[in-house]
Amino acid sequence: MHHRTPLLAIAIAAALAAPSLAADPARPTQIVVYGTGHSSQTPRQAVVNLAINTNDAVAANATRANNDIYNAMVAQLAPLGVGAADVKFIGFNLNFVPPPPKGTPAYSRSGYYVNRSVAITVHDFNNVGKVVDACVAAGVTNVYNVSFGLGDASAPQRDAYAHAVADARAQGEALARAAGLRIIRIASIQQGYAPIAPRTEITRIMTMASGIPVPQPPTALQPSNIEVTANVTVVFDAVP
Repeated sequence: MHHRTPLLAIAIAAALAAPSLAADPARPTQIVVYGTGHSSQTPRQAVVNLAINTNDAVAANATRANNDIYNAMVAQLAPLGVGAADVKFIGFNLNFVPPPPKGTPAYSRSGYYVNRSVAITVHDFNNVGKVVDACVAAGVTNVYNVSFGLGDASAPQRDAYAHAVADARAQGEALARAAGLRIIRIASIQQGYAPIAPRTEITRIMTMASGIPVPQPPTALQPSNIEVTANVTVVFDAVP
């Protein structure tokens, strides 16, 4: 004798076995915010960019004079704590300027011009003015930029990121409350880092009068704090 299962019983069993769509949690709402953090730091070092220019009718003489000034500069810097490794060679150029035609006014000197560019790292920024004066005293003709920096910026960077993430969290919480939601987790986070270092622009050119340098007062440079800025993009998951 064969027994047939009632269709109603089969339907009930299938309904019990199927997952309940109503029981699934609601999909989280994503809140995207941009956080910014800052860390103000006292400069720890400076970079002095300068040039040594020499001129002579003979190329070898112009080059020799340039070398002499460079060596004198390095000797002047040693007592100020600037070693050979802190003096970075940037570039060297030798150019010839022909004399003007006869009867034409000479607006500049002719002959061979030698230009040497150097960047000097000063680890004690309190000595930056003394370094500039020492270079000029050695015969350096142009000091065209002094910039201040941190050296190792890893600790200030981490501090700025901590403030940036806290800023993003505060914004996300405010948006979630305004929308009647609560944040349950961070879905993603992206980082960005941009140090903004103040630059002290100075131009110092030795003025010659009868071959004698015009006396100048000691150079005094007062650097501002360096602002390290960190930016983050944070995506929060929020639910009612």
